[in-house]
Amino acid sequence: MPLVQRRLDRCDLLAAALLLALIPAVFGPLLDHLVRGTSTTAPYTDYPAHNAFAARMHQECRVVLPHPLYHFALLGVKAIIDPFTTHLPEPNAQAAIESAGKEMQGEALAALNQQYAPAAVVTVLLFLVLLAFILWFQIRQAAGIHTLWGVWLTMPLIVGLMLAAPIALLHGIDGKFYFGYVGINVWHSPTVLAARPFALLTFLCVLAAFRPQGSIRRPGLFLIAVIVIIGALAKPSFLIALLPATMLAASYRMFMSKEPVDRRLLITAILVPAGMVLAWQSKIYAALTGGAHAKFSPLDTMRSMSDHLAIKFALSVLFPVVCYIAWGDDARRRFRLNFAWLAFGIGLGFTYLLAETKRTAHGNFLWSAQLALFVLLVESTLCVIESVRIRWPQADCRRRTTILAAVCAGVLAMHVGFGIWYYAHLVSTPNTVPLIYK
Repeated sequence: MPLVQRRLDRCDLLAAALLLALIPAVFGPLLDHLVRGTSTTAPYTDYPAHNAFAARMHQECRVVLPHPLYHFALLGVKAIIDPFTTHLPEPNAQAAIESAGKEMQGEALAALNQQYAPAAVVTVLLFLVLLAFILWFQIRQAAGIHTLWGVWLTMPLIVGLMLAAPIALLHGIDGKFYFGYVGINVWHSPTVLAARPFALLTFLCVLAAFRPQGSIRRPGLFLIAVIVIIGALAKPSFLIALLPATMLAASYRMFMSKEPVDRRLLITAILVPAGMVLAWQSKIYAALTGGAHAKFSPLDTMRSMSDHLAIKFALSVLFPVVCYIAWGDDARRRFRLNFAWLAFGIGLGFTYLLAETKRTAHGNFLWSAQLALFVLLVESTLCVIESVRIRWPQADCRRRTTILAAVCAGVLAMHVGFGIWYYAHLVSTPNTVPLIYK
């Protein structure tokens, strides 16, 4: 599957330099606002809770959550930057977590969060930089970029994809940017931010099983298995939607269309490692939540957050829908785009049809559709770019190609514009306001 199938050149080096400067400059202020508190106040986001769990893992030397990737990375970053920060004795993490109660908010977490906040900002920025690099290589391949000017022109698109949000036209009615919509880029949860690059990487790994070239060798299979495992440890939400989509696509190809499928890759590098990690995570999660499990409860979680769900859904997926309609035959022939739609459809089933016993209000099944929608947004963008590149040499198609590309770019610009507005809303709202991210 390799992400990079060639040697790095000057375009890649320039892109890396620009992204290393651009991503912290753009997203650093937002993360700093959502993460930092004081010794007596903690932001009303998910960062204090996850920082406290990381502290507990450090103090007890054991894994206490089923998705510990962010926490491991946070502890590693903190160990590196601690010599450069003021070192204070850590409060007892278990006592702080118990004092915070079921909602995991409030002053009980403030002291721990203040000590972990600098490392938390750096950790999330590292995950964002990784995501930006993956986007660069995918966009470069689709666009066929070979000049330094092309690199510069790609940077706004990468940042735009990382900012895109639902088109929250109903904000004037209910004051919500996030509740009721299917989020594309979610900022209040560090585990989701850690999961995004690995969701995209795992998607690319699975695609390798459906390509016509020969089987991948053992080192490649091992690398894919590692990526799948790391993605699950970041957050299993995307994987539980991707696996059924993979089985459906593989079954159709093998028994209906008679197209080749790399079964060795699917079984040894994807299904087996994914199944083992998910089984372990299920056991850990059941112990953590006192036996909470999924229940069939259509729309319960989404209705508890917002009205106007049908309109908000349409405003969440407008860009992928417009792209698919606009590019017609090109979109229908593009396997990876249709596969992304399939995974998103299954993720929607988790989001809209299931809820958790004991923890319905937490909305943990929302992450599946959100991560899948981000992957679908990327794949729709790549479809437009590649279709334009292929059609442009045909002089008789240029006018229509320009119109279709302009329409898609306009819709994407709307998603990005509302993402910028959401960014400004988050930064301008005191982080002590409950549900700052709604």
